[in-house]
Amino acid sequence: MLHAVPPAPSVPPSMGDSEPAAGGTLVLAWIRDWLRARGYEALIVTSEDAHQSEYVADADKKREWVSGFSGSAGTVVISLSHAWLWTDSRYLLQAQQQLDPQVWSVMHIVPRQNSMAEHLATNLPPNSRVVVDPWLIPLSTARTLEAKLSPKGHSLIALESSPIDELWSNRPTLSSVPATLHPRHHAGLSVAEKLVVVRQELLKHEADALVLTALDEVAWLFNVRGSDIPFNPVVVSCVFVCVFVCVCVCVCVCVCVMSAVSTSRSTLLWSLVVFVVCVVCVCVCVCARALACVRVCVCVCVCVCVCVCVCMYRSRTHW
Repeated sequence: MLHAVPPAPSVPPSMGDSEPAAGGTLVLAWIRDWLRARGYEALIVTSEDAHQSEYVADADKKREWVSGFSGSAGTVVISLSHAWLWTDSRYLLQAQQQLDPQVWSVMHIVPRQNSMAEHLATNLPPNSRVVVDPWLIPLSTARTLEAKLSPKGHSLIALESSPIDELWSNRPTLSSVPATLHPRHHAGLSVAEKLVVVRQELLKHEADALVLTALDEVAWLFNVRGSDIPFNPVVVSCVFVCVFVCVCVCVCVCVCVMSAVSTSRSTLLWSLVVFVVCVVCVCVCVCARALACVRVCVCVCVCVCVCVCVCMYRSRTHW
């Protein structure tokens, strides 16, 4: 299991006021000072951003800033005594040309060799503490690392703040170019039509909501295009789609309007009737295991309860 730790002091004691060139030996010295000051053995830096994009904005090129390797795929591990870069066949020659062989060991990702996790488990000192940025590493990768490191006595630790965020002082800013809407005649479906399809799939799988973090999926669902990442028409964003948000909003609006304009006993009585009916429906749906209907009824019950309370408060001086 990943161990979370609180943020530590921001700057290693040996750091000066100026920032070195990307991929220089001084960058490694800074990071090693940072690790040593906190009792860590190694830092893992991936190529992807928080959305697991292969191509990232300049502000998210942390692995490139640390190593100087500009390929789109690769993972860096910096320990107190070694520095490794893992990459695939596409970038092997490029990595060997861009990295100093006296400083870096370029590792080829091939099935017949040990994986990064296996290599670290074998080559790190006993009981090493390996740190990662949890925003940038997939859960599956974290579990694989932990499964390989734990039997050797090592621990994988999720940082609250990355040292690169602290050390990279002249980090580029994200693009401020406005996003644009993709016309429906090009997209094929409107946003509303796509949301209907998504919610139908959620109901089919008895799910409450959907979280989208992949930027191409967000661009498709909301027919939006941007330029946050060079040569990629995407907008850096996340999406949360709730199944019954429209139902809940409509019910809330209706009961609030009804409560605001009415002070009669009839409104309260009808609200109570609706509430009782919904409770009965919840019981029936639970027995039938119709979970989606249960959620709708529960939402309506909550809204009606709000209506009843407001009606009782507003009507107490009129009865």
